[in-house]
Amino acid sequence: RIFQRRNCVNMTLTSQIKLSSIVLGDRLRQEYGDIKDLSESIAKYGMLTAITVEKVSDPWMEEEYLLLAGGRRLKACTALNMETIPAIIYENLSNQERRLIELEENIKREDLTFAEISSIRAEIHRIKVKEAGGFKGIPGPKTEKSGQTWSQQDTAQYLGVSPSTLTGDLQIDEAAKAGFVEVTKA
Repeated sequence: RIFQRRNCVNMTLTSQIKLSSIVLGDRLRQEYGDIKDLSESIAKYGMLTAITVEKVSDPWMEEEYLLLAGGRRLKACTALNMETIPAIIYENLSNQERRLIELEENIKREDLTFAEISSIRAEIHRIKVKEAGGFKGIPGPKTEKSGQTWSQQDTAQYLGVSPSTLTGDLQIDEAAKAGFVEVTKA
């Protein structure tokens, strides 16, 4: 689908494009960090957010796209040897619009608060305990995985954090839910 943007720029919402057709160009962000966890998440759940590219218009070349946003996602999919990736495709951008899209993606995002991180880790722990059929040492409801149990140690290892970090997260989550403490700001 093609949509008209404010500045009469064409944009196609989410199409699959070949990874081999994407060029990085002159990117401001140089450090992508460890993409192992992101790669594992994409392998397990698929791409949750498309990358953003601009179609390079050159009638003499094969279809080529310039990456505007989503460098970590692109690197993770490349590491997984995927052939295609979902992308939002722009056309006919000015140099300023290209750069602004990249910058907006990276500067306008909000990091999770300390409390949100604790709450997410606690929720993952509860889901994993339920999936396994109970907490180690405390029988839970019978499931198709009967006989298996899950511990805080298992969740800490799954999340890549120390057991003491997870214990703190669980305590913060419980205290916040009970209204004992306000932990909305880092």
